[in-house]
Amino acid sequence: TCRELKNKIITLEDELVDLKEREKSHKKERDFMYEVLYWIDSLVVVIDLKGHIVTFNRASENLSGYRFEELRDKPFWEILISSEEREAARSAFSDVIRNGTHGKFQNFWITKDGSKRLISWVNSTLRKPDGSIDHILCTGRDITEKKETEDALRQSEEKYRELVQHANSIILRFDTQGRITFFNEFAQRFFGFSEDEILGQNVVGTII
Repeated sequence: TCRELKNKIITLEDELVDLKEREKSHKKERDFMYEVLYWIDSLVVVIDLKGHIVTFNRASENLSGYRFEELRDKPFWEILISSEEREAARSAFSDVIRNGTHGKFQNFWITKDGSKRLISWVNSTLRKPDGSIDHILCTGRDITEKKETEDALRQSEEKYRELVQHANSIILRFDTQGRITFFNEFAQRFFGFSEDEILGQNVVGTII
């Protein structure tokens, strides 16, 4: 009847208004989230399912030297990733899409001036209301200096150990209980103990 049809039309109009309000609210939340992501200090890159950049925050711009407008809708690996690492970057990207889980990854960014920066990434998914994956959210930290410091420290320790190990002097170390924790090669030759025999033994009753 006409009345039933009119009621259905009114119901549909009400549902349409409600849907528009929800979409408006969702857009506000999304815009707020992107605003927060833009200003935080961590690197934030949002990528669509084709690997194209849809968000590139201020920290990413400052580090890379690229403006978002230069990278918008372009595959991130073609500009930011070296040719040697592109396949690994694509693979890590595909793993997140395929498994739908968070993943950690490290690679080098090639900045606009040609320098290399080592980035540690955590990749996660942004999902649609139906649960399907909408975008990939990549948050990163520049660990270039940290890695360089760690490498320099390791090299320094290796050189120190090599010098101590091959010094023409008796060099040993023991803990507060007198247990031997280091016994260099000269000490091994002098006392006649191998490293396996002496480490963990007490200096009293062995070499004293």
